[in-house]
Amino acid sequence: MRWKTAQWSIGGSFQSYRRRRIEPPASSAIGEKVLDAGYCAVLTEGIIDQLKDLAAKHGDALSLTPLNVTKQNQINAAYRAAIARLDQVDALVNNAGYGYLGAVEEGEDAEMCAVFETELFTPLNLIKTVCAARENAAKARSST
Repeated sequence: MRWKTAQWSIGGSFQSYRRRRIEPPASSAIGEKVLDAGYCAVLTEGIIDQLKDLAAKHGDALSLTPLNVTKQNQINAAYRAAIARLDQVDALVNNAGYGYLGAVEEGEDAEMCAVFETELFTPLNLIKTVCAARENAAKARSST
């Protein structure tokens, strides 16, 4: 199968969030639309076993990578896996989220920190990782 030009990396969920997640994970719904449109994708998820059916359906157009988006070392590893598989990442989708229900004044500090880690710092870290790598690749190409 010939893939369309854009290569997608679609981010999964915060691992501790899984106890509140409604099946199927959101990355599979987004990923399925991208794959059905003829693109190649790397999907990440806290528990990639939840995406096995999607992988079986789409074969080599899809690669699965485990990821806890709050861990920078896992973000780096997932990006390296995406580059190894796709050669480049043209679109990065972050759909990681942390559900919180309740008044702020009732929240525990650890829960509130998890919300900010997932909702604020994760997108920043994902963007920084991808942009820095793309910039380094561009510099390497221009110096040769």
